[in-house]
Amino acid sequence: MNDFLTKCARSTPGTATQIDYPTFTAAEKSDLKLLQDKAGPTVTLLLKRQAMLQALHDRGLTPNVLAYCGTEGPRYLASYGGLYVRSSHSGRPIDAQLPQGPYTPPAALPPAAALATIRGQANFDWLTDSTTDHTTEPDPGSGLPHDPNRVASYLEFSVPTIRSNGQKLLDGGRLVYDPFNHRIFLSEHYRAEYEIINLPAVNANRVYVQISQEIADQVAAALPGTPVWPPFFDDLVKRMGESHF
Repeated sequence: MNDFLTKCARSTPGTATQIDYPTFTAAEKSDLKLLQDKAGPTVTLLLKRQAMLQALHDRGLTPNVLAYCGTEGPRYLASYGGLYVRSSHSGRPIDAQLPQGPYTPPAALPPAAALATIRGQANFDWLTDSTTDHTTEPDPGSGLPHDPNRVASYLEFSVPTIRSNGQKLLDGGRLVYDPFNHRIFLSEHYRAEYEIINLPAVNANRVYVQISQEIADQVAAALPGTPVWPPFFDDLVKRMGESHF
């Protein structure tokens, strides 16, 4: 257990291994503020990206996205825009402290309804691209045989070292996101998992509302026969790259 993360968890409602998202984002001092400064930007970008992808799908633009980006559309949307995936990680039984186990197509996959959305396609492509031998060739202690088709279940991001008064409070920090259950966990080298709870629903994020309204405005203003979506997507991709969405 990491004393620093445990203190962060205990400063919020819940157990000693849960960090309340509204409290985390509102922190103005103490340990939780140190954590917010280092992990907060990644959490914010991650939730914005999920909201943007969901808005594109919910407003009926999945076919337009695929036509614009080609067969690489989901993969392209997932990986673009300031979110560097260190690798992808898997839960039980590979890491007993993370609840969602790996996916092994065709028998084990995320929910079909999720995979039918542009957001689901993007996330699964992202997980597939960043899966390492940690998942495909796990330690024998996991009880899983090696399988090159196995896909990790968590996108893994690095958390910069957190120091205070010359002391390392968090070193080798990991932030992992389960996109199909919308859960985020923090850890130090996976020694213990601290879940960020009470995440806002994807469609409650301001970016979801913003992108949905922009799509509605584009439809309302379009002239017959005008190519609406290529210019919109060009602008959206630029904003994604600059994190201005």
